[in-house]
Amino acid sequence: MTAALGTPARPIHVSYSELAAFWQCPTKHRWGYRDRWNSDEGKPALDRGTVWHAMLQTYYELSRLKVPAAERRAQVLETMITGDLDDEQADLLEWMYDGYAALYGEDGEYDILATEIDRTIPLPLPTDPYQPGAYALKVKIDMVTRNRRTRQILAWDHKTASDFTPVDRLQWRPQFPLYTWALRAAKLDVQGFIVNSARTKRNKGPMADDQRYRRNFLIYTDRQLTEAAMNASRTAYAIHDPERVEYSAPSDLQVGGCTWCEFSKPHAQIMRGVDEETAMSDFGFIRGYRP
Repeated sequence: MTAALGTPARPIHVSYSELAAFWQCPTKHRWGYRDRWNSDEGKPALDRGTVWHAMLQTYYELSRLKVPAAERRAQVLETMITGDLDDEQADLLEWMYDGYAALYGEDGEYDILATEIDRTIPLPLPTDPYQPGAYALKVKIDMVTRNRRTRQILAWDHKTASDFTPVDRLQWRPQFPLYTWALRAAKLDVQGFIVNSARTKRNKGPMADDQRYRRNFLIYTDRQLTEAAMNASRTAYAIHDPERVEYSAPSDLQVGGCTWCEFSKPHAQIMRGVDEETAMSDFGFIRGYRP
């Protein structure tokens, strides 16, 4: 039985990261979002990505104000102090910024309409795409621009990674059609996304621009957008179903299945009979807020 459908006085908020965790594994979702197990493992990479987003936000806000390049660079690099970065990480981000600014300059093809947009958009009922349901999607967009030539409005997502994600994988990642749907639901006529990627892996020798930076354009049909919203709604209801039954287990811990999951090591111990509290604590997890 699913949870009762309907719209409460105040919708329950759900984020894309929470939906994605449930799609990957309901047990991972339960430990991370209901039981609030959290760890600092992998924090430097997370901090680096967060600081890069802040740097680009500063870069584009100052670009819109026509701040000279040298002054803009100084202010952008100051944003690095917001992260808990060592000298190596700071040097890497400075290298990334200097290459980005040299390649894209003023980004004169686009008018910047907004940076760092936060919205909460009601998801539809799982049975009716035109009626609001009990859940609302938290959406954070890095930037929205208008192409000066085509007048096309596009949302931007700034990403960092050791290597680029192939465009066919980006195209079918649920985040982008779902966020496009959400922005349209908020009465912003967004046509699609630009995934604005920067590599964090430095080669020993010189690197060409296309080895360091890439922009992929993702456009979706109305049908794809509606299905993305309906799938998110069905997932939100499944997450909060009081009769939900756990069914997931490690794929195959003997051959490295589930190694992508932050909970794989404590899960292996739990499968061997160690109680949850002990297994989680032994691998550095504590109970606390998870954004």
